[in-house]
Amino acid sequence: MCVALGGRAAEALFFNKITTGAQDDLRKVTKMAYDSITVYGMNERVGFLSFKGNQGEFFSRNLYSQATGTLIDEEVRSHISEAYTRTENLLKEKRELLERVAKRLLRQEILNAEDLEDILGKRPWEKRTTYDELTGAGDKPPQHPAPEVTVETAPPSTSSASSASVA
Repeated sequence: MCVALGGRAAEALFFNKITTGAQDDLRKVTKMAYDSITVYGMNERVGFLSFKGNQGEFFSRNLYSQATGTLIDEEVRSHISEAYTRTENLLKEKRELLERVAKRLLRQEILNAEDLEDILGKRPWEKRTTYDELTGAGDKPPQHPAPEVTVETAPPSTSSASSASVA
């Protein structure tokens, strides 16, 4: 959400005005917030509920009370507001780096990973590109085979039942 809110927050912080350019980002952020609460059940106040139908359609408010609908709206606003505040704080904290990126963009229309590394410095974590690197699968110790299990059977007896034991 912070990434999507970055343009709008930067306009407000650095230009003291907001343009219509961030409208699509706001639509996406709003959808993310509603989905996290009403589809994925990721809100403690609303609970572990999903209001999404089998075909992907969003159920109407008839599935829940007006009070629940109001609660969902309040939680969405709160979630987006928190994300926007976090975005503003990050932009303020990293203002010098942001200005360096902006100056480079004025000289050069497209920035690649090397350009960003030149401006911002190396990432604080290693670049991982393969599945094993991303999942850490290559770091796991080799799996040892399961120990052998022997089954001993009792000699046949006069009864038809036989017994087995695991050693």
